[in-house]
Amino acid sequence: MSQDFPSGQGEPRDGAETLVRRELARRGAGLDRAPLGLDQVRRRARSIRRRRQGGALLAVAAAVLVIVVPLRAALGGGWDRDPAPAHESTSTPSPQPEETITGTLTFTGHPAGDAPEVPWIQGREIHLADRTVPTEHTYTDVAVLGDRIVAQRPDGRRVDVLEEDGTVRSSYPSGYGPLVTNDDLTVVAWIGRDRRPRYLQPEMGEPGIGRAARRGSGPQAVAVTGQGCEGDGDGCAIWFTTDSREGRESWVWDSRGFLDVARPPGQALLDVSDADDRRQVLGLLRSVDDMAWCSELRDEQQRRWQTCDHMPLSFSPDRQHVLATHEIGFEGFGTGELAVLHTESGFPVLDLVSESDPDRPEGPTITDMTWEDEDSVLAILNQGREWAILRIGLDGSTEYAAGPTQAAPFSSPYALGTRP
Repeated sequence: MSQDFPSGQGEPRDGAETLVRRELARRGAGLDRAPLGLDQVRRRARSIRRRRQGGALLAVAAAVLVIVVPLRAALGGGWDRDPAPAHESTSTPSPQPEETITGTLTFTGHPAGDAPEVPWIQGREIHLADRTVPTEHTYTDVAVLGDRIVAQRPDGRRVDVLEEDGTVRSSYPSGYGPLVTNDDLTVVAWIGRDRRPRYLQPEMGEPGIGRAARRGSGPQAVAVTGQGCEGDGDGCAIWFTTDSREGRESWVWDSRGFLDVARPPGQALLDVSDADDRRQVLGLLRSVDDMAWCSELRDEQQRRWQTCDHMPLSFSPDRQHVLATHEIGFEGFGTGELAVLHTESGFPVLDLVSESDPDRPEGPTITDMTWEDEDSVLAILNQGREWAILRIGLDGSTEYAAGPTQAAPFSSPYALGTRP
């Protein structure tokens, strides 16, 4: 992979600085602790939506590729059917930042702020914007769909549809990856135990079923795009990945019944959005070599920028920024770095690295992170038996959105819900 960078963006840091940053990140990531299982690691970088399968993809690939392409260009060769049209763009690119806001991330010393604006979970309670819903079961992922709540159990083996009061209305076998939603929050999708995509809309009593990938194992839902899979909308597309001998392979199924392999071969998608007049695709590729991980943004299959300093995770709601962590990504229990990159240039707008407090030998570990809105990120922090949800602004400001609270090590009392 060549190392050409856009004007104004330097080459990768020199060896000494890179080693220092990696060491800081790894100290915060708790690499000496017991590693998580594969399914748990897969949830860490979802964010972003997902946002939350970057850890799993690290198990099969080691370098990230951020791609911005029209849907047709992203699909396998020979698919000449027009996809559902993307929404018209309502935003303008943000100006190129001139400097990076850098700092350290500690567990203590933050003021108390408002509760998260996205759905979130603590114990057997689901917290929504206007109410708290008690539940019979514990959940690790949640999405709101009209007057119903869709939630996934910790073992990833069932997806429950809940009434407004938390009563289980229906339950479905699952076990392959997170819940995903479209930009309008009118479709929730996941992968069933039979490896086929499932989707649910407010007016649907039972989930619709898509086609399974023609090969591979362990399918993981990545995103759902379009305004609706059924009804008068333009249709939807469910994007997912599978394990293969060559690494993660990417697929897209649309509501007209077509199933295609995403391109380029070997790409493992991390995030897809159609909120602009172009489809934006975040993906992962194999490593350059055993010690190098580099990321790049492509527009219409042309590279726009490249970075060897960060691993991108997900686009912000307004698509102006990309949430990221250090170039190795989530390792073991979590990560020790949170960064935000400028989508147009890849320039780091914000870069915070975990640092120990005076009375604590190790810095906090970030076990999950996601966008709250276009101006702020939510991160679950852990240090020993202490846990909190921290709100971090693009200006570097920080405040507690929940906690701090006490819980067993390696067992988060919190979970962040699914958002587009």
